[in-house]
Amino acid sequence: MAKYLQNQASFQISNLPDGLVFLFTAKPDSKFALQQLANLQEVKSQLENLNASVLFATDEEMACETLDYVLDDTRELVNLSPVVAGQKTLGTNFVVFKKTGENLEYQETKESPDNSNWPEAFVTVAENYKVKEPNDDNYYKWGQLVPETCEYLCIDCGFIIEFKEGQVFPICEVCFSGEPTGPQGPDGAYWEKV
Repeated sequence: MAKYLQNQASFQISNLPDGLVFLFTAKPDSKFALQQLANLQEVKSQLENLNASVLFATDEEMACETLDYVLDDTRELVNLSPVVAGQKTLGTNFVVFKKTGENLEYQETKESPDNSNWPEAFVTVAENYKVKEPNDDNYYKWGQLVPETCEYLCIDCGFIIEFKEGQVFPICEVCFSGEPTGPQGPDGAYWEKV
């Protein structure tokens, strides 16, 4: 069972608000984790106001001074991502979930993310999550909910993929639209219904 690294208290998914959950996997003393933790502190209240949660997880017992870190030594939480489950050694990733009640539904994984300010990007994605309609050109953004099961086209690279209704639109896996350094950032709309 996952627990908070700082005080060993049991981690309960039910304590998170319904909405998007962003989970970083990284060693607490890594340069990446320290930078993202610092970035998180700057936008934590914005994320809380949007009912979005950001957590960090590791599968190794280590000293840690923040309640944002979860020890998941059995990897029951992080392995909800099929990508992470395939990693023999837990790498640096972020995983996006949609939480409803007691249900944590896997959405996407970004392996080896760059050193962008991801928590700041997550604020925009959480804002996108609350927007139901496409933009004026009928394009959707990272974080919006897929309105119907069908194929969608990334207008930036031409990649076509089927998404299921209710799924969260992801970063484009081909051209990385949606990422802070992609052709379009998290505030850009690039998914079009085919």
